[in-house]
Amino acid sequence: MGWLAKRRMTASRDERRARKLGYGRAWVLLVVLAAHSGWAMYPVLNKALLVYLPPFTLLMVANSIALTIAFFIARPLLSGALFNSRALWIFALVTAVRSITNILAVKYTLAIYVQLINLSTPFYAVWLGRLLLKERIPPFTFWALAISSLGAFMVISPNPMGLQLPRGSTDLLGIGLALLSSAFLALYMIWSRKMTIRDAHPTAVFFQQTLTLAILYASLSLLNGDDWRILQHQSAQVWLGIAVLALVVLVGAALLQVWALSVTNAALFSTLISWRLVVALIAAWPLLGERLVSVWQVVGALLVMAAVTFYLGYQAFHQPLEVE
Repeated sequence: MGWLAKRRMTASRDERRARKLGYGRAWVLLVVLAAHSGWAMYPVLNKALLVYLPPFTLLMVANSIALTIAFFIARPLLSGALFNSRALWIFALVTAVRSITNILAVKYTLAIYVQLINLSTPFYAVWLGRLLLKERIPPFTFWALAISSLGAFMVISPNPMGLQLPRGSTDLLGIGLALLSSAFLALYMIWSRKMTIRDAHPTAVFFQQTLTLAILYASLSLLNGDDWRILQHQSAQVWLGIAVLALVVLVGAALLQVWALSVTNAALFSTLISWRLVVALIAAWPLLGERLVSVWQVVGALLVMAAVTFYLGYQAFHQPLEVE
């Protein structure tokens, strides 16, 4: 076989792989980017609203609004089997821990730091996959982890010579919680891959998890002694922010994610996860006054995004190609 024939075969294989992953359809890319953009706004909106409301009360209200929408969407698909599944309740518990650690991380450190650390989730997923499922560690994992860790350090420490965080121990607590939150998000991904959901449509699972979070945050708000009368004194602007958090992120981004994963390969969705940091940086500046203040930080952010994107992109394009 000549070199020209080999080149054509390689090009054909790459074209089929790109089509299989969804890169050949512009509207799929737009859906994926829209889903990532929604989730990128989650820590930013939470941080902005925490000025007015305690964290547990805020998420109780937001998840209650989302629950109402989720019920009407999933109502035809709900069944007793959904609530009798032990695997799904473990799924919901992992989601709850992930949510709690995430909102507390946002409370104690910058929203852009939380979104930055969320990009470490693929590495947690690799190590948990190795530990729990005996999966093979992909190539270049150590290099990608080292480069992204260096980049994250450059962003989080604006004064590298002093090795100081902007707000000291408070930032350290928030960063630790963000790392824990990312680990639970990776566990969520691993568990969803491990279990088989029978007779449970994704929107029905979404309803069950939203219900869990609404009940959880109502309970935590009560245990924390939050005064719910504070809700009566909030301005229309605050309520608009809560509505955006609930409808655009907790419902919109969640359903767009389900839709995107149903029409394209999961590898495409994961490869574009770095887009979340871009959106968070754009939104956090006007809403929170959070921004990168030095070339050092900008270079660090670019290192993280490049390492994560190329690492996940390499895995996507080097998976075994199924016969079509």
